[in-house]
Amino acid sequence: MKNPVGRRGIVILLLASCSLPVMGQDASSWEVHLQQSISDKNSATKPAAFQLTFPGKGENSYAVDLGLTALRPSDFGRAQWDWGVAAEYHHNTLLDRKQDTREIGFTALGEYGDPATIAWLPQVIAKYKYDGVKSTGSLVPSASMTLTNFASAIGFAKGGPGFKFFWQPTLGVELEDGVKAPSAKPTGQVSRAFGHLEAALYPAAELLKNRLEIVPGVTLWQDFAKSKQLGIARDRHVLRTISVNYYLGSDQMFSLGLDYVNGEDPSQGLPEQRYTRIAFKVAYPPPNG
Repeated sequence: MKNPVGRRGIVILLLASCSLPVMGQDASSWEVHLQQSISDKNSATKPAAFQLTFPGKGENSYAVDLGLTALRPSDFGRAQWDWGVAAEYHHNTLLDRKQDTREIGFTALGEYGDPATIAWLPQVIAKYKYDGVKSTGSLVPSASMTLTNFASAIGFAKGGPGFKFFWQPTLGVELEDGVKAPSAKPTGQVSRAFGHLEAALYPAAELLKNRLEIVPGVTLWQDFAKSKQLGIARDRHVLRTISVNYYLGSDQMFSLGLDYVNGEDPSQGLPEQRYTRIAFKVAYPPPNG
């Protein structure tokens, strides 16, 4: 059976990303976001990344990391919640171990506190994930909490004209409930707790107007319950990343980026490996728009 999301699916996603400004203007009550992942709400926005190769001979090769959300803001007293639909697409045929993950579902983002000083940012996601490499499908609900604190440079860039930085932690839990698998493979559940820590560095911040961004990060997943029939021996999963992005233009919607990835991401179906890539990137709304 052929991959149900091939070149046609990538073209559709690219057209959707190009139409985001128009969609944002026509549907004033909805906010459309394009970035690398629907679960990335940290202050350092990770743009969606694209690498496409269509050779005259041989197979096409893709490297796409894209998260698309349509959110509707709602006020609940002193808190604000943005809720809506979300989709992710992670496809890479250039790796030693290929990745082909498609996700669709619902998300809700909250904000409690004063965003100018200290605030808590909870997020709830309920999605269906299909892994095209393993031919498996699963339901994945998750909940996480991210902190911002101006005084401690958590989520707010601080420093002088020559250098600025901030850092930000996230904690959460997720359940992966396998509901589809090939006839020879079992289904089951895995419950994980995870923690994510990242920083953003801006060398020559005033001179470059924050266009040069260096973002190191590490994510740790710890399995605390799982079905025995799955035969998963490893309980701990680690992903280490470093992204160097140079944003183009005054609104910084487009950028060129260098990404280093070392480890695995069970949430996005990325098997353990190490690679470096150079990619064209897009973020909407623009970080400086």
